[in-house]
Amino acid sequence: MNFENLARSAIKKIDIRTTYGPPLSIERPFEPGPPNPYLQALKPEIEITFVSGGKTKMQPYGAPGPSQWPKIEASAKLAAVLAGVALSTWVLAKVLPKKKR
Repeated sequence: MNFENLARSAIKKIDIRTTYGPPLSIERPFEPGPPNPYLQALKPEIEITFVSGGKTKMQPYGAPGPSQWPKIEASAKLAAVLAGVALSTWVLAKVLPKKKR
């Protein structure tokens, strides 16, 4: 039995809990095809390294493609800067006296 088949037959469910996100439960995580819309969208590549040194890599929803994280990170930074500018402008407009005409 190869490692991929072993992982598919041995792991029934993965539960993920984080401090800020909702709990996520993934049934049959290594089964091919979409029963799970989250994983279908994320297209995870899972690499498992065993104590014996063997490795297996699975792509149950297909190859993930290039990472989009740099674009997401840049967009988040830009949004934070724009929000800071908007907040600063609003605070200054409230604090500074208005000119009389």
